[in-house]
Amino acid sequence: MPITTVIFDAYGTLLDVSAAARDAAAEDRSPQLAEAWPKLAQDWRAKQLEYSWLRAITGDHCDFWTVTQNALDWALEAQALTDPALRARLLDLYRDLQAFPEAKACLEALRARGLATGILSNGSPNMLASACDAAGISGLLDHVLSVEEVGVFKPSPRVYDLVGTRFGAATDQVLFVSSNGWDAGCAAAYGFTTTWVNRADAPIDQLPGRPAHIVPDLSRVPNLIAPADHAPQPAAPHQTPDGAQFFTTDDGLRLAYDDAGEGIPLICLAGLTRNMTDFDFVRPNLLERCRVIRMDYRGRGRSDFDSNYQNYNVLREAHDVIGLIDHLGLERAAILGTSRGGIISMVLAGSHKDRLLGVCLNDIGPILEPEGLEFIFGYLGISPEFRTYDEAADGMLEGNAKRFPGVSRDRWRAHAEHLWRETPDGLALRYDKLLRQIVLEQSASETMPDMWLLFEALKDVPLALIHGANSDLLSAETAAEMQRRRPDMSYAKVPDRGHVPFLDEPEALDLIARFLDGLSVSSKADTAAV
Repeated sequence: MPITTVIFDAYGTLLDVSAAARDAAAEDRSPQLAEAWPKLAQDWRAKQLEYSWLRAITGDHCDFWTVTQNALDWALEAQALTDPALRARLLDLYRDLQAFPEAKACLEALRARGLATGILSNGSPNMLASACDAAGISGLLDHVLSVEEVGVFKPSPRVYDLVGTRFGAATDQVLFVSSNGWDAGCAAAYGFTTTWVNRADAPIDQLPGRPAHIVPDLSRVPNLIAPADHAPQPAAPHQTPDGAQFFTTDDGLRLAYDDAGEGIPLICLAGLTRNMTDFDFVRPNLLERCRVIRMDYRGRGRSDFDSNYQNYNVLREAHDVIGLIDHLGLERAAILGTSRGGIISMVLAGSHKDRLLGVCLNDIGPILEPEGLEFIFGYLGISPEFRTYDEAADGMLEGNAKRFPGVSRDRWRAHAEHLWRETPDGLALRYDKLLRQIVLEQSASETMPDMWLLFEALKDVPLALIHGANSDLLSAETAAEMQRRRPDMSYAKVPDRGHVPFLDEPEALDLIARFLDGLSVSSKADTAAV
C-alpha cells in the first residue's frame, strides 16, 4: 500500500540533542565546559537512552524528563562539573532544543504532498510541546505521540502501536524516520517502512529489522516516498528539472539523477566516493553539445544508502546504470566515466555493449597504480579533518600543490562542497562510509579480475581517454599500452592535473568535443544506412 503517514522520532532526529551543551558552552560559563561539552553531550545522550532501555526492561517506568535529569547528573559528575546553576541552565536549554536546519523544510515538503505527519517519542508531553514550539514545527505535525500514553519506553511494540491507533494507518502505510539505528531497526521489525538518518556515519545495528533507507539528513526524506498510486513517473528527458529526479532500482532503492539538454545522451558516471556534482565544472560546456544525464550511485550523494554494503560493487552499479537507461526509455547512450565510472563503463561493455554509443574514460585504465590506491585508502570512509569549507579549501590548496599546480583556492572550495557536507560538528561525508569496508575486502581478495579483459570488451566501441599528466593512479605506461591496443582511441594528456582532471581544462574539453562529434557522425551514418 502507498505511504500515507510519516512519523518521526523527536530527539536526535528532528531535534538536535547536542545543542543544549553546545549553547551552554558558547555562553562562556566556564573554561572547563568549553572544552568538555562534546563529551558531556555524548554521555548525557548515551545515559538517557541506557536508562530508558533499563526501565523498559525492568518495568520501573518514569517520565522522560526524570530520565533526562538523571542522565545529566551522571554526565556532569563524570566531567567533574558541579555548578548547580550550570545544571539548571542545561535543563532549560534542553526544554527548548533547536531543530536541525533541514527539519522544517522536510516537514513542509511532506505536508505539501498531502501526507500526514507526526512524532512518536520517548519524550513526555510537556517536553515535546515545549521543544516543538521552540523549534517552530508544532503547526507542521498532525499528532505528537508520547510513550506516556502506554507507560513504557521504546522499543516496546506497545509504543509503535500508538501510530495505528491515532492515525488509523496500516503498518505498510507508515514511513518511520529515526536517527537512532536501533529505533529504525526495531520499527522495521514491527512492520513499518523505516528510514535511518545516519548523521554520525555509524555502522548499521545488527538487529533482525533493517531500515529500508539510510540517509545522512532529513532533506532526502520527502523524495523517498513514491506517488500514492505508485505509477511510474514519465521521464522529462529534455527539460532541466528543479533539483534531482529519482528512479527506483529493481531491489527497491531510490537513486538520484538529473537530465538536461538535447542531442546524444551522455551519462556522466563519477568516481568512487563522488556524486553527480563532480561534473558541475564541465556541465555547461557539455549542454552546448549533448543531452547530459548525471546519476548518484547507491550510497552516494542524494541516492539511498544500501543496508547491505556488499552491494557497493561495480557489477551492481553497472546494473543500476542499465536501470536508469531503461527508466529514461533510451536504446543506447554514451558514457563519460571518471575513475570508478570508467571501470563501470568497461563492465557495461562486457555485459551490455549493445547499449553503448561510446565511452570516454577520465584518468582510468586496466592497471591501478599502488601509489594512487594508497592515497585513496588514506581518506576512504574517513571524515575529513577540516571543519569548514574554508578550512578545506586552504588544506586542499596546500596538499594538492604538486599534483594540481595553479588550481585556485576558489576551485578547491567549490570542490570541497561537492565532496562533503558542512555540519555543526565539522565536514561530513556525502557517501556511505562502508564503501571503505567493501573496497578493502575486494582488495584483499586473491580473485581480482584481469581488467585488461574488461578493456578488451570495449572493442568496436568508440573510445576516448583523458589522462592527468600527474596522475598517481593511471601511469604513462598503462596509457601507452591502451593506445597500442586501441590505436583508434582518442587521447589527451592534461598538464598540471593529477587524479582526476576537472574536465573543464582546454585539453579535456577539446577531446570531449571530438569524441561527441565522432558519435554524431556515426549516428548520422547509421541513420543513413537504415
